[in-house]
Amino acid sequence: MLTRIILDPDFAVHVKAVRIFVPAEREQTQSFAFQLGMISNALPKMTNLRKVHITMRWKDLQQILKMLHLNCPKLSALSIESTDGTGELVFPKFAHLKDFAFTTKGGETSHLDEFLQQIKTEVRALAVKHRSWSYPSPLISVRHLAHLDIGGIFEGDSFDQILSNGHQLETLRLSCELHCVASPAFRAHTKSLPFLRHFAIWVTEVVRDVKDTDLFPALTEFIRSRQPLRLLTIGCGNQYFDILGYNASTWGVFPSLQNLLGLITSLPSDMASPMIPLFSWMLPRNLQYLNLGNAFASCGVREFLTQFRPGVPPSLKVVGLYAYPPEEPLTTIVELGFPMVELLWMNYNYHTVVRRSTTGPNTSGPMELEEWSSKRTRYSRVDILTNMGVANSVWKDPFIGDFW
Repeated sequence: MLTRIILDPDFAVHVKAVRIFVPAEREQTQSFAFQLGMISNALPKMTNLRKVHITMRWKDLQQILKMLHLNCPKLSALSIESTDGTGELVFPKFAHLKDFAFTTKGGETSHLDEFLQQIKTEVRALAVKHRSWSYPSPLISVRHLAHLDIGGIFEGDSFDQILSNGHQLETLRLSCELHCVASPAFRAHTKSLPFLRHFAIWVTEVVRDVKDTDLFPALTEFIRSRQPLRLLTIGCGNQYFDILGYNASTWGVFPSLQNLLGLITSLPSDMASPMIPLFSWMLPRNLQYLNLGNAFASCGVREFLTQFRPGVPPSLKVVGLYAYPPEEPLTTIVELGFPMVELLWMNYNYHTVVRRSTTGPNTSGPMELEEWSSKRTRYSRVDILTNMGVANSVWKDPFIGDFW
């Protein structure tokens, strides 16, 4: 592809988005140095390039960023994953940048902070995931954003700042290490964020001195009857169910979300086996994507699937389950619980449901599962989901260049 871009200017001008993935173990090889040279020759040819994603080590990221700054002044979307921390990574100024995403496992943040300060009134979509990065931050101007995705430490009045100032937000996605009591903010702002279409809050960790048993009751009131809502992620680690108030009543809000297409959540720990059929009937009837945690906590796989099946929306096309027992065939999920789905997401792998029939689609005919390769998952997921008609039912991932 790079060769054609270099040799064919008529083709190069049509390239508007590029993704560069370099696993860390390949970055020391001579072939990688050659590929960097190819990229430096190709970038000047792509005069209409607007969106770029890069995954590699920070030292090599620095080289690519310099090339982009020199050759792509009209770049509007930039997504970066640094595989070895931030190091001394310095971000050049991109005058037309509207979407920015950055993720890494750790490292010093001063250069990142400086860059966020430069772009805070210009970007419309911002995603930052960093283990030691905390919010609220003066580096983010929520009132200018339509899409906000943050993973890190939440403390002080962080939630109040977002809900008070995020009037234009269409997407709000929060992965929280909770250092504060959040429920009062959601109780005080039940009518905030009127344009919200995609909402996610997942609590990954709670510090020892925080106990907020009203958090999930407050969240259910915040999202209740929001008809514009299309995607919802709501939940926490099982160990935090009690201290954050995650229980069966949380599911009671789902029937009010009539236009919801995608849902990621967990079954509550207080759900007894006889209640399983009721929970499936609580799912919105237009749902196309369901990702469910804690499904097998109260009973075995076959018992759960059999009881959950009657209320599953017939519109469902994709289902995911965590902690699926390896001794149980994956086909059991389709046969007993979700005969209508076309795609499974199990234990972090995708599987296409292939039904063998000579007379057309037949949910009761012979069926097998085709597991995706890691390359297919990473590079082709968006295209496949689009062809299935469910691209609007799953979360975009700006951290791999799947921009809003």
